[in-house]
Amino acid sequence: MIDFYKNKQINKVLNQYYNTFSLTLDTRDFVPDKYTNKIHKYIFKNMKKKFKEVDRDDRQHCKAMKIKNKSKIPKITFRSFIKNLFQKQKERSEVVNDKADYFCNAKIDENASSSAVDNITSV
Repeated sequence: MIDFYKNKQINKVLNQYYNTFSLTLDTRDFVPDKYTNKIHKYIFKNMKKKFKEVDRDDRQHCKAMKIKNKSKIPKITFRSFIKNLFQKQKERSEVVNDKADYFCNAKIDENASSSAVDNITSV
C-alpha cells in the first residue's frame, strides 16, 4: 500500500510558500527590488528548511509504520520455517501415497472384474 504522508506534508509547505509569495507580489510596485530579492531569498531558505523537516518527519513516520506493521506479521524463525517445510513435504507424500494406493486398488479391481467376466463367459 502506498503511503501519501510525505506528499500531504509537501503540499502543506508549498501552499504556505505560495501564500507568502503572493503577498510579496502585491508590494512589488512600491518596494525596492533589492529588498524584495532579500525577502525572496529568505522565503526560499525557509522553504528548504521546511522540506528538510518534512523529510525528517517522513523518516520518523516510516519507522513508526514499520514497527506497526511488524507487530501484525508473525515472526518466522529458521526452525519454524524448516518445521513447516518438512510438514508440507510429509502432507504431500501422504497425498501421493493415498493416490498411489487408490490407483493400485483400481487396477486390481479391473483385473479382478475382467477375470470374473472371463469366468462367467467361459461357463
